[in-house]
Amino acid sequence: MMKTAIKAVMLGVAACAFAAPAFAYTLTGTIPGGVQGKPSKSVAIQLQKPPSTKGFLKLTVSSPPVNANVPYTVTFCVDFASAAYPCSTGTTAALSLVVPGQQAVVFIPTYIYPKEVIWIGHGTAVAVPYIVDVDYIP
Repeated sequence: MMKTAIKAVMLGVAACAFAAPAFAYTLTGTIPGGVQGKPSKSVAIQLQKPPSTKGFLKLTVSSPPVNANVPYTVTFCVDFASAAYPCSTGTTAALSLVVPGQQAVVFIPTYIYPKEVIWIGHGTAVAVPYIVDVDYIP
């Protein structure tokens, strides 16, 4: 009798574990440095296909507190992959500023996939690493 109860509980736990698909991942990379006196180019980051178009993606963007002793800020937005001037007007997620060593969190609808991407950039001649954590919120 006890073995049957334990098996039933284990099956319930397994069913709950598979009920909601896990969808979380981390993207890392480097924004290349620009030429002094000219703005650096933004980098396009393509997201993975979300489990559904009826939900949100929670994007947590961060960068290191110091980079080669050069002060900097990181900007990011969500805009069309084909945008000639990313992060201009009409973006899904307005231009956001990431303070070095801090995190910026933004929620975007999943229906943007695959037409829109994350654009991330900065304004220094030194390359800057970034981290983007992506979570699906049903």
